[in-house]
Amino acid sequence: MDIQDIGLIVLVLIFLFIVLYIVPMIFLRRAARAVINIFRENEATNKKNAKDRAELGLLGQTVMEHMVKTKDYKPHALEFLTKIGVVKLTIDKRMYLDENMLKSLNEKKQEDKDKLKPWKFILPSEKR
Repeated sequence: MDIQDIGLIVLVLIFLFIVLYIVPMIFLRRAARAVINIFRENEATNKKNAKDRAELGLLGQTVMEHMVKTKDYKPHALEFLTKIGVVKLTIDKRMYLDENMLKSLNEKKQEDKDKLKPWKFILPSEKR
């Protein structure tokens, strides 16, 4: 095995890393921005105006849709936003966007610029 073969293997591994890790994170970030906008458009930003997945249009793809259409990252983005506390659940499984949490996470993101955390990349910057 000479140096060109090793270089080719390294390039292939870098390409695979980008395709398997970085590209889905970019799509997840775009979907997170879309989910936040959906909550704002439906005015689901407090407990009183909380809505369920169907009302927000955030149901997952059916098997047929998954085979025909490109992957929809919005359900994954919704799950991510719920895990980090930006989307809150009510007792009856309705959801709303916690604007205060989103603002505080964006502030924390700005303060800790030197620390690499995946949630910082996925969480979209606040542009209203």
